[in-house]
Amino acid sequence: MERRLTAGAGLLTRIMLALTLALLVGGLVLGVEQNGETWKALALAVPVLIAGWKGLPLLCRWLEQLGAVRIWLVLTLLCLAVKGAWVLLVRVTPSGDYATFWGYANALAQQPVLEGGRYMALFPHIFGYSSFLS
Repeated sequence: MERRLTAGAGLLTRIMLALTLALLVGGLVLGVEQNGETWKALALAVPVLIAGWKGLPLLCRWLEQLGAVRIWLVLTLLCLAVKGAWVLLVRVTPSGDYATFWGYANALAQQPVLEGGRYMALFPHIFGYSSFLS
């Protein structure tokens, strides 16, 4: 009886994983057909995923030998490098609140008092954060 339950649970697990994979592939196919840029991203992502899939066991074996503190240090430095590269290399035009902060910061950088004496007491965080940015 227990063996049948285990086999049934294994079968249901495989069915669930197959359905999840089918939904993910379907979403990927529908998303890729949106424009040409997504085809380029897919063409780059597939080799990276395959290399990661093949290289992950080697990486795990190498990390296993380092110890917990060194692994934490390596991962922290890797995360900081990726985030720093993203901040330095990717230029995003500010919009919404960020555009407001950026505009006020530029105005404050040019002169100590905002032009026209704009009333900002309702939103003191705008003035404070903008003065910090300027």
